[in-house]
Amino acid sequence: MSNTSVDSVVLPVTVIRGLNDRVYEKRKMAALEVERIVRELVSKNDIKQVKKVIDILVNNFVLSQNPNAKKGGLIGVAAAAIALGKDIGLFVSEIVPPVLKSFIDVDCRVRYFGCESMYNIAKVGRASMLLFFKEIFDGVSKLICDPDTHVKNGAELLDRLIKDIVTESNIFDVDLFVKLVRERIYTNNDNVRQYLVSWIQLLSSVPDIELVSHLPMLLDGLFVILGDQKDEIRAMTQQVLNDFLMEINRKNSTTNFKAMISVLLGHSQSSNPSTQLIALIWILRFLELDGANLTSYSAGILNSVLPCLAEQQNKTDIFETAVRTKEKLLALLTETPGTLNSMDITDMLSVLLAHVVPSSSYKDSNGREYVSPSQISVTTKICVLQWIRSLHSHVPMKMEHDKIFPAVIRTVSDPHDGVVVLSIQLLSAMCMQNTDQDKANFENFLRSLLAKFKNDEKLLDRRCSFIIQTLCAHVDSEKHSGNGRESNLGSADQETDVIPLHQLLSQWEWQRIEPGIC
Repeated sequence: MSNTSVDSVVLPVTVIRGLNDRVYEKRKMAALEVERIVRELVSKNDIKQVKKVIDILVNNFVLSQNPNAKKGGLIGVAAAAIALGKDIGLFVSEIVPPVLKSFIDVDCRVRYFGCESMYNIAKVGRASMLLFFKEIFDGVSKLICDPDTHVKNGAELLDRLIKDIVTESNIFDVDLFVKLVRERIYTNNDNVRQYLVSWIQLLSSVPDIELVSHLPMLLDGLFVILGDQKDEIRAMTQQVLNDFLMEINRKNSTTNFKAMISVLLGHSQSSNPSTQLIALIWILRFLELDGANLTSYSAGILNSVLPCLAEQQNKTDIFETAVRTKEKLLALLTETPGTLNSMDITDMLSVLLAHVVPSSSYKDSNGREYVSPSQISVTTKICVLQWIRSLHSHVPMKMEHDKIFPAVIRTVSDPHDGVVVLSIQLLSAMCMQNTDQDKANFENFLRSLLAKFKNDEKLLDRRCSFIIQTLCAHVDSEKHSGNGRESNLGSADQETDVIPLHQLLSQWEWQRIEPGIC
């Protein structure tokens, strides 16, 4: 007996011919007959014969090389699934995989009928479809980018149904979902980005599904998508991030802040203002929730917020968030007993100095180089000097004078009075410990200052008076007199050949008596 004869024993010849027909209406009529036959077999509990029907539909039609047969088979298996009803779980493994293959068919009509078939199967199969969630998710992620509008619309309908099934299920594999999203989240395709974000948004809203613990795997990708060109996608992504941050506020005890802070630091330096602001907001909130455990990231946080202090007029939200962040970080470091004493502040100093001296570079303890911009705002310089002064007041023995002095001395000639005052205050404070090193540092400071006056006539003419007045106000000259220093200081007269140092010191003494005159 031929295969056709065998098939006709299970399915009438008219049904087989109808499923092969090129006319849609005839294929549809044949599929309705398949539904009637399967329904009758189910009523008789003839599962063996049902399996034969499905095998024929799959092997002779869905997997056929003939496009019309494929289309007929896809309609036919959907009809069989509808007839099976609650018993579809027995056959889902036979039905779903071949239908999934139609998703990548070269014929757009086959792809469309594949979507339609899977939709009808899923409507009946519900939770049993989650057995193939990985394959369906992957297939739909491709179909939503299909150039054919009908296929794309069909994929979107199927996607909505699968989402409904997932939200009503209590057996959903969140780990698998996160893995699938992670594999696709760096795509540049707008449709796929929107697809992924919509799924994350959905699952984060389901009470029984906990996504926050998986956020370290998704956060970087979400921030990348936040920079998308389309307003709709950016708005969706921002809402998802806002929802996650609200959830973290409620469940901060289970949040792995350290696993995400590096991601935020990277995106806080984004050229996209929206991305930068949201990253800064997250960093600030992390410091508020778990700051004590994040102080080891102080250098990175400073490297992110210091450049933002230049945005006082153009980007006020970014500026204000940066200010609050650096204030919160400083409070964590200085107000918690023992914090700074137990830290290596080398990296922080490298970052700070790179943001006070233009066109310079400093390396941290790991060899990472921090390169300063050619221009640094006054606000940033003032913040840096205040930070260094605060660090010095709390851990003076940890200050790297050989690194700090040359940098800060350069700021003494800054055109902004506030920067000059803070520079001199800091240098003076660093020379007040009365150690041999401090004395040497102070002498080097004076020689460097006099050399500046010698080499820069404009500085000498315009700023000398102000700089010396400021020195007089902040340097305890008595502390730096005697002890054999006079002979050392005298030797500077020949080296600088501008203002004899003893005269400068005399000016200081006189200025301390006659304030306001120099």
